[in-house]
Amino acid sequence: MGKFYQDWDQEIIDYNMYRLAGVDLRGPQVTQPDYVAYLGAAQTFGRYCHHPFPTLLGQRLKLDTLNLGSGGKGPQYYLQNPQTLDLINNAKFAVVQVMSGRSISNSVFQSSLGGRSGIRLSNGKKTTANIIFYELISGQDPRGLDPAFLKTLIAETRANYVQAMIELLNKIQVPTILLWFSVRSPDYQEVYPAVLPRKLNRWLEKISNGKVGLWRRRHETRVDNFLGDFPHLVNQAMVDQLKSQCDRYVEYVGRPGLPQPLTTVDGKSLPPNSYYPSPEMHQGVYQQLLPVCQTLLGI
Repeated sequence: MGKFYQDWDQEIIDYNMYRLAGVDLRGPQVTQPDYVAYLGAAQTFGRYCHHPFPTLLGQRLKLDTLNLGSGGKGPQYYLQNPQTLDLINNAKFAVVQVMSGRSISNSVFQSSLGGRSGIRLSNGKKTTANIIFYELISGQDPRGLDPAFLKTLIAETRANYVQAMIELLNKIQVPTILLWFSVRSPDYQEVYPAVLPRKLNRWLEKISNGKVGLWRRRHETRVDNFLGDFPHLVNQAMVDQLKSQCDRYVEYVGRPGLPQPLTTVDGKSLPPNSYYPSPEMHQGVYQQLLPVCQTLLGI
């Protein structure tokens, strides 16, 4: 699941990857029958963090840690991989991160393996959810110039996300803690971009064969402004629906330690991490989760 992070970050950190039930997982490896399962994306995996919150909790609770987190994954990943559900349902309880809403299939995009990569349904070509949304808000896909189309698509995507999350939560037979882990609160409202600049951008890119435009195709700033910070597209109303399906809810909002300085194991400085949670943020989540986990365990 997160093996690609090990390949990308091997000069920075060793994630102690291992394989269980056909799935690549971040260590420490589960060796005992009593463990806690953690579901989520890169925030749960703990990219750039030596001791992510699942590891910290395992050490304090004296229980093994099953870290199922992986970059870009959404609820559909777990639904499409029943072996992960078997592992989850053998745990003492499960911590389920509120994952990104962009990793969900809709009438424009079909997610592959429950992640943000997939295919464009209009032509069957491989793409990503970010590219799909960029094409729509930049005007490259003219359907996005119609505000009603964009709003309908966002509503559809959100409904599909909530449905998938509830289906996943219903398949988990052990107690669940829903975790909000973000630099923003769930109280988020997307801002739909003005139509005129997008029409101008579409015209410029068309007459220049894509060489000139107001925004570049892979420049994600405008997409992020529209989708919101992680978990993209997820708002308070959606969280309220999910909370009712779980035994507990924990909300962490903050960004201490960002940007995070990065260095290789040889001491070479690298560009800082400004996106993935810092070690300080993982400490904050650990501190908020600990008493809730102890309550579920009766300790």
